[in-house]
Amino acid sequence: MPLRPSRTTSGRSEYNLNRNKAAIEAWIKGPPPPGEGQVKDFHSTAPNGETSGRSVFKQPVDPNDPTSGYKEAGMDARTYDVTGIDTRIRYDSSRHPPFTVMTSMPCKP
Repeated sequence: MPLRPSRTTSGRSEYNLNRNKAAIEAWIKGPPPPGEGQVKDFHSTAPNGETSGRSVFKQPVDPNDPTSGYKEAGMDARTYDVTGIDTRIRYDSSRHPPFTVMTSMPCKP
């Protein structure tokens, strides 16, 4: 089964889906097969040492710098390059392939 996301899905999302093709197919096949509407997330790391985006961490990364985490700095928290990709798909038996990409985002690997 080809895993082709919709045209609105980013290149990083498509990369993550392709990297996790076997795991996605195993999840769809089961046993047990996923329930209608069930959501599962799949992770990978961006290729060739690239960054997948920027992120803010809840807890301070540096205990000596209060702006290194959202919990203390709020909207003034520093952002960091991340290399992980987190893509969440929802099972939908009426589609081919039988899932919809719910969201895809950069993450800390």
